[in-house]
Amino acid sequence: MLPLLVLALASSPSCGGGTASLQSSDLEWLAHVLVDVSPSSLTTDAERALARLGGAADTVEWYMGIPANARDQMRRRGIATSGAEQYEYEESLQFSPAEVWQHFAVDGAAMNESVLPPVGGFGAKPTMTHIAPKWAEQVRQGLLRPALFGDSVTQDNVGAPLYGPPNGCCDVRSSAIFLELHGARLGLPANFSLGPYIQSARARGLSGVPLVQDKIVREIIRFHFVENLKRWRATYAAIKADAKENGRPEPAVYGNVHIVENAYSVVVSQYQDVVWTETPAYLPHVGNPPTW
Repeated sequence: MLPLLVLALASSPSCGGGTASLQSSDLEWLAHVLVDVSPSSLTTDAERALARLGGAADTVEWYMGIPANARDQMRRRGIATSGAEQYEYEESLQFSPAEVWQHFAVDGAAMNESVLPPVGGFGAKPTMTHIAPKWAEQVRQGLLRPALFGDSVTQDNVGAPLYGPPNGCCDVRSSAIFLELHGARLGLPANFSLGPYIQSARARGLSGVPLVQDKIVREIIRFHFVENLKRWRATYAAIKADAKENGRPEPAVYGNVHIVENAYSVVVSQYQDVVWTETPAYLPHVGNPPTW
């Protein structure tokens, strides 16, 4: 699958002589680029008209996709729209901490090596893990609902880092699944727990490369990659199947694979119809600040 280039444009492109001197030939390149619009507000028809960029827009995506298409204003003009996720991927932003502990304490909330909530969750909210089936299903259901209304379905932070502050690695549910899948093969005791094992390896003096080369630690790392990928792959397939079952066109499914600072961002991209990142665009000289 080839990655698709998405370019967001201002509504008034300019050139050296200013917008007044633009010729039609100056904009021919627009026919070869997907022009994506992601407005922060779309509550009036005037805002919807502005978002169409005089007919240059190809898609309105993320959170304003469905509001943009009120009364089919975008689709009947050939502009695709997306339905965004209901829940963040690894952040419990839509829940209070008390609600997280009530509903996901042992089946969704991430824990650090000490089996405690990791410090530094986004928005001071608990961090979640998709290895836990209950949280994975919660997020999946929040994507299946908009799947019937959009030409695409988008999910933020699909490729978020899997391990390390503030993400957590070692919740009780993940330990139980690891033991069930790999315990017999690795000869693990019935009370095995991911975090305490990593801590014991550190206590033996292991760190850096020797730590990740430890036989059990290596399998723990593989486990996080494989299980997280399986959860997203199942969600990706469920969205496609649900649309087909309900007689709707199959939507494109993709999410922010994060900032491509880790290998998982690349691994998860094979189950994205568009490779979309939060990586800032930089002008081509050293030390220049991000363009956004």
